[in-house]
Amino acid sequence: MPDDDFLAKQWREIWRDYSAAGSFNLLTLAALGLMLFDIRLGILLVVAIIGMEVLGSLIKLAAHRTRPDNQTGSTFLERIDSGSFPSIHAARAAAVGALLIGSARSAELTVLIVATVLLVGISRVILKRHHVSDVLAGIVLGALLGWLISYLPWPA
Repeated sequence: MPDDDFLAKQWREIWRDYSAAGSFNLLTLAALGLMLFDIRLGILLVVAIIGMEVLGSLIKLAAHRTRPDNQTGSTFLERIDSGSFPSIHAARAAAVGALLIGSARSAELTVLIVATVLLVGISRVILKRHHVSDVLAGIVLGALLGWLISYLPWPA
């Protein structure tokens, strides 16, 4: 059954790639690059990404729900990482998505942004990193944070 093993690895790799669209490093790099074209939006994205990291980590510490893969942690940072609720990948993607939708110039771009957020969330469940409720909570939390950040005052 080597072909089955190969296909399973490829399938997992596809979903890891979708999951990466919600990663701190990728989103922060994209936001910094966007600053070259739209400084306000780039800064708001960085604020959303960092804000979601802090807020999500605090909620993870308080809730400490076990991940579907039963990951555990002994250090402070490992305990944050091993928490399942909420999905910070989904939350970051939703926060960034909410800000980008606010500046999207077409319905097609809005659909692409929403689809990306949903694929990040689905990937987290398929990869057994989160329960569905973790992902849904992350998307709601992230979208709310992104929406609130979009109203931050900006000097004229």
